[in-house]
Amino acid sequence: MPSDGRRALRIDPADVVDVLVYVVVLNLAIEYVPEVISEGFTLSLLTAVLLKLVLVDLVFGDSVQLGGFVSVTLLIVALLVSRTLVRRLLFPDQATSTI
Repeated sequence: MPSDGRRALRIDPADVVDVLVYVVVLNLAIEYVPEVISEGFTLSLLTAVLLKLVLVDLVFGDSVQLGGFVSVTLLIVALLVSRTLVRRLLFPDQATSTI
């Protein structure tokens, strides 16, 4: 433990693997799904880190468990599809915005 009382940041190798997988999936989606847009690799990497921080124990502890990569991916896809359908229902004359 550092001498000033702060806890040392310990990164689990599994978390690093998760972020790398998220980066790959995000960049594949950016390449093949026109609605998914990122201005560059750095932003897709930061997006992957943010997804990891939001979806893991670091933020919510044991209060939320979303399962593994496949279930989280399906959840995200379902959320995006639902959002698109609701926007099209509510605003039929406007183009839907990107992610």
